[in-house]
Order: sequence, then structure tokens, then C-alpha cells
Amino acid sequence: MNCFNLHNKSNISDTLLSNIFIDEYMPSANGTYVKVYITLLRMLSGCTSGASVSGIADVLDIMENDVLRAFTYWEKQSLLTVKRASNGFISDITVLSPDTAPSSNISVVF
Repeated sequence: MNCFNLHNKSNISDTLLSNIFIDEYMPSANGTYVKVYITLLRMLSGCTSGASVSGIADVLDIMENDVLRAFTYWEKQSLLTVKRASNGFISDITVLSPDTAPSSNISVVF
């Protein structure tokens, strides 16, 4: 099992979702990708090492390829940075704060 380190660049110690994430990123994302992102946030509140693609896949009862696709999606959305070792395996993932939302016309009223 290939493990990677998880890094938190936000000031969140609990499993909290940013309102920007909920309002701007979540509506257009695949539900499985949202589950992976939330799981990464949860993992950050417990430890910063020993995470693995297979472990996340097992917890969520999804395929490892779905986890990898979710990482790629969130990286393109600038919510994660994924660092790979020379062998191609993921060595580090950094969760970034959604400080600025992508431009959209979504308006949420509560």
C-alpha cells in the first residue's frame, strides 16, 4: 500500500467545510469527488501522515481510480496540490483553502 503525507494549509482543526466550497465548488462537482474531498478534510483533523489511496477507497467503498480522479479534479479546481515521487506514486497532498471562489453566477439564498 502506497502511503502519502497530508498537509493542511488552512487554519482548520475540525472537519469544517468552507461556505465557498459549499456554494461554489460542490454544486458542480461529482458526488464521489465531494466525498473524497470531505474525507481528506476529516483525515487532516486526525493526523498528517499515513494516508493512502486504497485506504480512502476502502472507507468510501469506491474504486481507487475514483479517488485518483477526485484528486485530479480538486487539483484542477486549485483546492489540492498533489506531489508525486519519481516513481509516480503520490508522496504528498496539500489541502488548500478555497479563499477565492471560481467565477460563477450561482446565488444561494438562505
